[in-house]
Amino acid sequence: YMLRENKVSAYESINKAIDIDSKHAYAYCMRAKMKLHFGERAGALMDYNKAIELDPENSNMYYERSIYNSGQGFPSMALSDMSKALELCLPKQNLRFYHPTSH
Repeated sequence: YMLRENKVSAYESINKAIDIDSKHAYAYCMRAKMKLHFGERAGALMDYNKAIELDPENSNMYYERSIYNSGQGFPSMALSDMSKALELCLPKQNLRFYHPTSH
């Protein structure tokens, strides 16, 4: 629905998904984005918090809430969420850092 710009239908579908499975963290995260689109800031934060409550090890949930906090003018909370997202994400990655050396 979102691709077709039918945000009302998308919002209704996400609500139905949550009614069917109230433990689906990603659905809460998506609904939070939709609530922001409709100007429901308090409801969006509640949904981001619920998504994190349901899936506290998912770095994406903290990342999304950090974007919300940044947009709402809460830089310290945004930084805290982004730090948590990185903390959760980086150990799962097999990252190799390149350190140039002089020869």
